[in-house]
Amino acid sequence: AWQARGGGAPAVRCGALALVALGDPRDAAAQLDGLAHAPGDLATRADIAGEAARAWQEDGDPGRAFDSAGYGLALRPGDPGLRIVRARAGVESGHAAQAVADLSPLPAAPDALTQALVIRASAYRRLGRIDLARVDIDAAMDRAPQDVAALLERGIVRQRQGDLTGARGDWEQVMDLAPDSRQADMARQDLAVLEADPDAP
Repeated sequence: AWQARGGGAPAVRCGALALVALGDPRDAAAQLDGLAHAPGDLATRADIAGEAARAWQEDGDPGRAFDSAGYGLALRPGDPGLRIVRARAGVESGHAAQAVADLSPLPAAPDALTQALVIRASAYRRLGRIDLARVDIDAAMDRAPQDVAALLERGIVRQRQGDLTGARGDWEQVMDLAPDSRQADMARQDLAVLEADPDAP
């Protein structure tokens, strides 16, 4: 209705965010990307690019999420939120080295710092730097002992280091803390693999 009354870009943005909430992130992401590339205030366009990136991630398309967040960073270099969004998408889309670069230096805000440590640990792990991954994930766990994303990642790192008991304990704790979460689904998969083949990477 707002668009019909001439609401313009703000109405399109509002509608796109509503689509995300209704479970249609793909159409929302495409609309938000279009708005981010349209003429207008640079700070607003950077915010919209970040919203587009998160919508692409929710749709399961980390490659497009990486591109959208990168465009946002071109508009507002160094933005901590956009760096985290692009790093997370980078880990999932084969750009682990870029994810490490995006998160170095780490953001200062406490909530952002915990997220960044978990994401960078995952990036280091994918680069084969298990030693650095362990440093980051231990730091994240010190800050947030019941963070399910951190527990999931620490379980993976522990498994890579041969600590199967520790890995199992972390994944079981993820399932106890958030049984209906995406992290719990991943923990169940990891446990199934561990039980079937304890020597699997």
